[in-house]
Amino acid sequence: MASVAGVWAGITALTGGSTAAIEGVTGAAGTPWSSQAAYIPSIAVALIGVVLIITALIPGHHNAHLVNHEGATEAALTRRGLKTYLEDHAMGIDGVDSARASLKGRQASIRIGTYALDRHEVEKDVHQRLRNRVDSLHLENAPRIRVNTSTLKD
Repeated sequence: MASVAGVWAGITALTGGSTAAIEGVTGAAGTPWSSQAAYIPSIAVALIGVVLIITALIPGHHNAHLVNHEGATEAALTRRGLKTYLEDHAMGIDGVDSARASLKGRQASIRIGTYALDRHEVEKDVHQRLRNRVDSLHLENAPRIRVNTSTLKD
């Protein structure tokens, strides 16, 4: 009730205390449905409704990878979950001191930092292990793994 009073007070203040808003409402209430003044707003509201329904029915960007198991149960791994999964497993590999993963389209990029002198060996090891981990998940449309390595300094 307070919101109605607030709207009423705002309209009254904006119109300078005139009753034009009230007259507009009572005038619209007296308009017959067969008049053109009723058709145009009705068509506009119907079009807006159809656009909103179509927008709601169009599927958005997928945010999960389906896990392809032979059981009757279906499972999915979200993109955020896969990102965390890759980061955690990369951090568990010898020689990796930092790991960040990002997913774009069908590619997973993992940036790792290492203090190891032979960063290319660490990069190969991380790529192979993460590829095996992703393959073991049996994801439909599994992402390609790309590893970028940088040498960390003390």
